[in-house]
Amino acid sequence: MNKPDFSSLPRAFREDYAKYAAVRLGGSALILCAAGAACFILDFSGLKYPAMGPVFLMAAAIAVCCVLFRLHRFLMLPWQGTLEGIECGVRTVSGGNKGRPERRMMVDLTVDRGEKRPYRIGLFREEGVTHGGVKVNVFQREAPYKEGDTLLFLPGFRYPARMDVKDAGETLDPKFVCPFCGGIGPLSRENCPECGRAVLR
Repeated sequence: MNKPDFSSLPRAFREDYAKYAAVRLGGSALILCAAGAACFILDFSGLKYPAMGPVFLMAAAIAVCCVLFRLHRFLMLPWQGTLEGIECGVRTVSGGNKGRPERRMMVDLTVDRGEKRPYRIGLFREEGVTHGGVKVNVFQREAPYKEGDTLLFLPGFRYPARMDVKDAGETLDPKFVCPFCGGIGPLSRENCPECGRAVLR
């Protein structure tokens, strides 16, 4: 697997990534420490309603689980690979409206990572509903990824970022995908239109 050279990335992008990681990791650490300290320090024996003690502990446990779930992206190793294939179609996924299975327009990316097995990414980002009631996947409509792209993934990213897009040979203004928030825009912009972070060129 090709390991990305972090030092070769643009300075503005590296600074935004450092801030992003510091805020996410630092904030999560504070929440975990506060929840743990509260569970051990607070005395629930003098409460007017004793049942509130277990309720608080349950709420703290749920908050900790949510934080840990948000941190799972930071446990993934960084990688860099070549986009081999793009598949678009309708798939039935769980966790839809009211927890029921739902048919969604999905875009699947297959990335060659060298020695490791290919990495598959399922992209779904609904952007409104047409007059016919058909859901629209913004990744399929905008088509920001192209076969042959070099993609970069760093811990904490939501989406892989395109690298060296200016050399992609696209006739139209090439687009970027913000790896932090998934925003899509023309490469002529220096910052993501949704989160304002620097664009990886």
